[in-house]
Amino acid sequence: MNKGWSNDKKYILTTSNNKKLLLRVSDKTAYDDKKTIFEKLKQAAALNLNTPHPVDFGLCDDEESVYLLLTWVEGDDALSVLPNMSSSQQYLLGNKVAEVLLKLHGLPVPEDIEPWGSWFRREEVQDRIDFYNDNVRSHEGDLLVKYLLDNQDLLNNRPIAFMHGDCNIGNVIVTPDFEIGLIDFCSDYGDPWWEFDQALGGTNRLRHL
Repeated sequence: MNKGWSNDKKYILTTSNNKKLLLRVSDKTAYDDKKTIFEKLKQAAALNLNTPHPVDFGLCDDEESVYLLLTWVEGDDALSVLPNMSSSQQYLLGNKVAEVLLKLHGLPVPEDIEPWGSWFRREEVQDRIDFYNDNVRSHEGDLLVKYLLDNQDLLNNRPIAFMHGDCNIGNVIVTPDFEIGLIDFCSDYGDPWWEFDQALGGTNRLRHL
């Protein structure tokens, strides 16, 4: 499989009883992230949603690589089917995605997760400010930086939820009977509203655990 933006090697497997599986192989440096995703998918599977169910996980290639073996989610990605839908169908599809995300956001979160405000200030706000100061300076930009710094208190006491982590239309699967599935989960937890960063064209760097 050549779809997607990750560096994973992806293969579609077919079992002797014609069951399709997805095999993802990554460098061993991704072991902790892949293990987290494997455990997250176990939690999601318990909700009986149309998501990849974890089958197996471990090291391979003389322990130089890590693999994830998952069930296959049948259908077409929303990126390819949305242009052929009416606006009312698109709206209905969006509602179905929201219903699935709401259920996922209700799953348990590890107790040792860093508060959202401190993580976001460091990894998102300050990182962008540093890039701006090092590469681009303008009066308008300075006003934006001041706005960010003056309003950081809004990040305090935000909820932290189990997240899909990369919810964009390329990772939404539309089934033949017009139900939806979600694929390509990532290993992050955070403010539920941050789930929509990708949907709005953001550049969300994953919150690796």
